[in-house]
Amino acid sequence: MLLISITVAGITAYRGTQVEYVQVERVHISIIKSEFPSNPWPLVGEKLGVNIYFKNISNGMAYDVLFKGYSFLKPDYSPYSEKEAIEEFEKWLRALPVGEGSSLAKDTYIWASAGGAIVTPEDLNNLSTGRKVMYVVGVVRFRDDVGKHTLRICQYLQPPEPTRSGATIEFGTMAQCSRYNDEVDGWLTGPTS
Repeated sequence: MLLISITVAGITAYRGTQVEYVQVERVHISIIKSEFPSNPWPLVGEKLGVNIYFKNISNGMAYDVLFKGYSFLKPDYSPYSEKEAIEEFEKWLRALPVGEGSSLAKDTYIWASAGGAIVTPEDLNNLSTGRKVMYVVGVVRFRDDVGKHTLRICQYLQPPEPTRSGATIEFGTMAQCSRYNDEVDGWLTGPTS
């Protein structure tokens, strides 16, 4: 009888401590496209900028989704100019308040603008002739069941120039930088107050 009582007590205790396992979903955000806010673009007297479209490509919900981006003019496409644009962006980002984000469900997308300085006639001429290169650097901050994450983005406007095949890269063609296009854990943000 004692053995039966111990067995029943053990089964009851086991069933009372069973944990229900919930599948934890790691969310991933993807850049869908980058496009210019107007045609023609850029406009003298308007902010230099690009609209960035991004999408939740996972099954889970992304929370506190927030985009911060900025466009910079640099002398050329080189590792030095790329590094300088990223460093200037991170300095700019650290000076901003954190801000509130929104939710982004599976297979939905949103867009935001990565503004920049006001375009001068000289800037327009330099961009259209390839004497200056525009860099767009930004982050998509988000949270999921696993924790906080940041998608880092760096793109540049390819200078209009002939390719090896003889074709010309048209003005307005964007390309990815050689780095800073990845997801990292945690948030790259500015001050908390």
